[in-house]
Amino acid sequence: MPDSTKIPVIARRQRGQVVLLTLILVLMIAAMGVTRYAMSGASVVAEQVASNAAQMAIIKTALIAYSVNGRNPAPAACPSTTHARPGELPCPDTDNDGIEECLCTAAQRVGRVPWKTLGIAEPKDAAGETFWYVLAASHRPWTSTGGPAAINSDSKGTLPVWKDDMVTNLTNEAIAVIIAPGQAIGTQTRSTTVTADCALTGTIIAQNLCANKYLEGTPGGGFNWKNNGPFVMSLATPSPSTFNDQLLPVTTSDILPVIEQRVGKDVITLLKQYKVAAGYFPWASNAWTGSSVASARYGNPPLVTASPTDWGSGGTPTVPVYLTDNNWWRVIYYAVGDRVDPSPSTFNVFNYGGGGNTSVVIIMPGPAGASRPSTSWADYVADATNRDGDDTFATPASTAYTKNHLYSIPYPYP
Repeated sequence: MPDSTKIPVIARRQRGQVVLLTLILVLMIAAMGVTRYAMSGASVVAEQVASNAAQMAIIKTALIAYSVNGRNPAPAACPSTTHARPGELPCPDTDNDGIEECLCTAAQRVGRVPWKTLGIAEPKDAAGETFWYVLAASHRPWTSTGGPAAINSDSKGTLPVWKDDMVTNLTNEAIAVIIAPGQAIGTQTRSTTVTADCALTGTIIAQNLCANKYLEGTPGGGFNWKNNGPFVMSLATPSPSTFNDQLLPVTTSDILPVIEQRVGKDVITLLKQYKVAAGYFPWASNAWTGSSVASARYGNPPLVTASPTDWGSGGTPTVPVYLTDNNWWRVIYYAVGDRVDPSPSTFNVFNYGGGGNTSVVIIMPGPAGASRPSTSWADYVADATNRDGDDTFATPASTAYTKNHLYSIPYPYP
């Protein structure tokens, strides 16, 4: 028979064990909940970053498409221009109407993405804010600056972009920076009716038009709201309460391949029209002047002055303004074989890629390295066989997106 005096003790012990097990179970469930919450929070942040990245990719693609023709046509409120050129990008939208401004002055190279000008839906970041956009002075529209530098394959951007708050430099040659501003943090206020001093413009304007109410500076010296930055992608130690910008730089390498494709086709078309009208192709420019030199078969295309017959004479076409405004002749290699004289005694026919007879070859160089601009064809034409002054040309060895690209006219033509 069990000892009745021990039953209460055993019961108490069992009840204590149940309570302890229950407490442990509650703590485990709570810990799982905290873990799920933390994982859920991290997942939300990752989704926001991914969403912003997808929107920035759309914007970047639209900017590349714009760059093929430049400001053509110009916005209705802006003066029309005959100087639209491949490579220029739209001015930012500084009044929040979705349309690029006519001018990109020193204080007007920071603004929102001009989504109406680009022909895309209004791009919103994960916080519901329209994306911002900074444009390098080097790639502003021609009519916005009163005589900008030329844009061609030698052109480089001027915007510095850093990672980890000025620790790792990603590029000093961005031509534009796309920025997701995120929600307001710190002292940022974004009223559409309240005005305040704006650090960027140095004027009193509505808070929602002021870049530094959306974009941050950093302890290391970054300024995502300034015209020339420097632009910072992240802090060395993440701090969402003081920095939540998300950036995507646009570089020359992003836009130049499609621009060179447009330019290369335009030059080939021009040379074909010249041959049809004159009966021969023009001599090359072998003195880096853009003007034909008699008997020269290798050099630059003579887009400034052609001989034996000049442009616009004897039924030959005129050269598009953008080609001469922007010194495109300076970066293109031109080799001419077929009939570069009204009455040649012989014809020189090129062998291109082992594919037979070719009258003309032009080579687009791709983005500029540190050594350009220069007067050495080795800095423009990567493959020695394509710049050695003989009649054999080969498909570029490089498979890079930014490699040299060759365009040719067959023999005979037409």
